[in-house]
Amino acid sequence: MRFTPEMPVVAKIGSAEAGYGKMKFEKNEDLGDFRGVMALYKDYVTLERYVENREYDIRVQRIGKHTRAYKRVNPYWKGNVGTCVLEEIPVSETFELWANEVAQLFGGLDIFTVDAIHTTDGKDRILEINDSASGFAPANLQEDMLLVRDLVLQRLAESYPGDKQVDDAQSASQTTTTAAASSPSTEEKPKKA
Repeated sequence: MRFTPEMPVVAKIGSAEAGYGKMKFEKNEDLGDFRGVMALYKDYVTLERYVENREYDIRVQRIGKHTRAYKRVNPYWKGNVGTCVLEEIPVSETFELWANEVAQLFGGLDIFTVDAIHTTDGKDRILEINDSASGFAPANLQEDMLLVRDLVLQRLAESYPGDKQVDDAQSASQTTTTAAASSPSTEEKPKKA
């Protein structure tokens, strides 16, 4: 950290996630103190400009060819810490473009998320791309896990064509998916007044 960044900034230590290992700095003097502490550790630190006019966070999730988008509202500057409201939103053309572009990185990514901030002036600023360790929204957890399972089986079948164990697993997967889709939901439907 031998430069003077435009303040405020957010420092992220190593590969921490879920809001851990992040600190916001308003003044260069505070960043200097942090530099002294980090000199004791053998991890890397990244800095990103703090986005002042954040309205809400966006997460675009891709599993294979399936794309979802979420809006996350939290009054705290770390949008993924504490209590927040998470809402699935329509996948816009822009979000689909982001997912298609990221899917081509590193020789091809099948599972990832793109995290962004939507600002009060209507702009979206991409913060980061997360790999398969992104975590799933509770409301879609079961469906997303099935999508991952099917994607893994598909990739195994492509890598090991004609392998009996892979073929059997794919058949069992399709049977399970069909049975789950045709069984009545165990959730209670809200009663109409």
